[in-house]
This record gives sequence, structure tokens and C-alpha cells, in this order.
Amino acid sequence: MLTAALCTLVALSTAQTAPATGSVTTVTATAAPRLQDPSSIDVEVTNSGTKTAVAWSLEIVETLPDGRKESIGHDQDFYTVLVYPVTNPVSTPAVGPIASGKTMKVLSLPLGNAVAVEAFVRAVVFADRTAEGDGARLKSIFARRDTEARSWQALSTSLRQTSTQPTMMRQRLQHLADDLDASPTPVESPAARKLVSTNVKLLLQRYTQDSAELQQAFQQLSTMIDTYAQGAAEQSRPRY
Repeated sequence: MLTAALCTLVALSTAQTAPATGSVTTVTATAAPRLQDPSSIDVEVTNSGTKTAVAWSLEIVETLPDGRKESIGHDQDFYTVLVYPVTNPVSTPAVGPIASGKTMKVLSLPLGNAVAVEAFVRAVVFADRTAEGDGARLKSIFARRDTEARSWQALSTSLRQTSTQPTMMRQRLQHLADDLDASPTPVESPAARKLVSTNVKLLLQRYTQDSAELQQAFQQLSTMIDTYAQGAAEQSRPRY
């Protein structure tokens, strides 16, 4: 079975984040010590708006014992769930899009020596590609989506160039896997490379000889990647 478990794109920065220039009123965040482990904090995001939240940019502000404040920027984006919905309950991620009126734990972090922690949603993107919040953060989210879209297109092209003749299939798939693991690579997105590389290696392990079954499985993989390429291209175009 092919895996389509690409649901989370995360950017983490421990540097002081830029001041927010926009406000988010419909999606909020809270940070509180974990009940099971007070040395860690759980960050929850609540969607009080009418649209499903798909991506958000968080700012975690820690107050240190000497009174100084440090900010951690954390972005999460689950647009791929819209592009290629997860139908297998076993592979359904614990974190994903947040429907209207719902609250979800999205992040756990070590408390460290902070004496207080606050969480803020500085930007949010909804399922219809409308958005609220800081313009620079929103631009960054859609820029990453654009990188994903170009990566999926490059992978789709590579798969189309792989021979569909059963006598050549395993050899070409092995070359493709080697190319995806090599550095540098024309595919910019590590997540996209990993998903395709994982699936190609699964095919090579399952089918030890060229066969019609291998060709059929390869076509399923190609269809999945084409779906990602088309959907990511659409999701990278903001509507704000």
C-alpha cells in the first residue's frame, strides 16, 4: 500500500520573531503546563470563526527569571490534507485542520527555565485560502506552499520520464530513488522528496521483479503525485 502521509509542514525558529503587523481575531492560542509533565507546556489553538483553519503562524513568548522575554516562531500548514485527504484511520495525524468551533493541541514544548509562557496566533490561513494576520508571516506560508508546488511538479515530471515498460521499471525506479537521496537535488522540498523516495523504496521491496503489478502500483504513485502537484499549485495562490 502506498503511503500518502504528508500532512505537516513545520518551520521552527528560536530567534526573536518580527513584530506582528496584522491581527487575528477568530483563531487564538493558549499555553499551559502539561498535567502529566509540568516541565513541558501544551499549546492549543481554538478556532472561533466560521471557516476551517488550515495553517497558522504561532509566536510563543517565554518570560525568563530575569524578566527578559524570548520569542519562538512556529508555523504549521496542513493544506495537503485538502489536496489528498487521509482515509486510513491508522495514518490520520493527531494534528491537522481545525474546524469552526474546535480546539486542538498543536504543539508541546519543554518549559525550560521560563517562569511564564504565552502563545499567540499571528497569522492564519483558511481552507478557502483567505487569511488573517501579519502580512510577512502569511507571505512566508504561501511561499513555502509555492516551493512545495514546484517540487511536486518536478517529481511528477521525473515519474513521467520513468519508463512504463515492465522490463525497465525496477531499474528506473532504483535510479529515481538514488536521485532523490542525492544532494544537491532539483526537488527543493525535503518533505516531498521523502514521501516519493519512501514510496519508491516500498515498491522496490514489495516487487522483486518487473511485473504488471509493479507497473500498476507505479501508476498509482504517479497519480498521487500528480494530485499533489495540481492541488499544491492551487493552494499556493492566496485569496486575500
